[in-house]
Amino acid sequence: MTRKEQQWYKNWYVILVVILFIAYLFIYFEWYEKWYLILSFVGLVLGILSGLTGKSLPDLFRVVFRMKPKPVLTDEDIKRIADELEHRGMTKPYLDGLPQAIKEVRDPFAEGLKAMEDYKWDEAIGHFKKALEKASGTQLVALFNFIGLCHCNPGRFDEALDNFEQSLHLAEQFNDNEGKTIAIGNIGLIYQTKGDLDKAMKYFEDVLKITRDMGNKEVEAKTLGNIGLIYRIRGDLDRALKYHEEALKIDRQIGNKKDEAQVLDNIGLIYAQKGEKEKELNYFNQALEIFKQIGAKREIEMVEKNIKALKDK
Repeated sequence: MTRKEQQWYKNWYVILVVILFIAYLFIYFEWYEKWYLILSFVGLVLGILSGLTGKSLPDLFRVVFRMKPKPVLTDEDIKRIADELEHRGMTKPYLDGLPQAIKEVRDPFAEGLKAMEDYKWDEAIGHFKKALEKASGTQLVALFNFIGLCHCNPGRFDEALDNFEQSLHLAEQFNDNEGKTIAIGNIGLIYQTKGDLDKAMKYFEDVLKITRDMGNKEVEAKTLGNIGLIYRIRGDLDRALKYHEEALKIDRQIGNKKDEAQVLDNIGLIYAQKGEKEKELNYFNQALEIFKQIGAKREIEMVEKNIKALKDK
């Protein structure tokens, strides 16, 4: 609450006396029979209160009745959108403490998240930059990561890389290991997308070491899968299979069904490159069954296409 609001709270009884005196005049002179005077009176009172507090009328009512303003998004909405973004194939969004941040940070962050949900990347970036103005500590790590993701999706990889590197620098500054692993992993994905597999591998190996030290099994499994993918691109199928099988084991241990199915599909693709059709179909079918269980429509279509292509050979 600002000093101006605090001063108004202290003098609320003065305003009440003024309002009661005006109301007395209405009754004494029988002005209440003239409806336009009543409307003028109500407008006058609201105008005085708004002028004294410097607030809009909706905000004024919230202050008077001690009502909390409705958030742009609830915590449940934020989690739902974050899960949806990950479901679309993005890296897991790093929220840090943004859902619990002060209003000046949380509101523009939530608006940015809504814009991402609607594929409005530049609009989302504008909201996240607004949130940066009042954000502090590890919130900055998360916000730069979101800005990087927004540049990444329309293919602006250099801009994405700049923001992921800024996120990494801040994560190191604030000793934020989780934010650090997210930033390093995203940098690795950028280099992988740009075809620089050696750099990508270096970053993924760094993430793997940190996540194992932290005991973060979910990110460890994802990183093993990323390393396996690089080996598959290079044609080292046996080593690719080894890393994917390690990832599969962890995903099953922690009950991460979506990632388990994704790894099964990737193993199927490895056997496709090996020319082992029976094993390829077996892994595709396992992946398809899980995707159907969790209702992953996009992934179901993808695996069904793989199975159809295999059967048409």
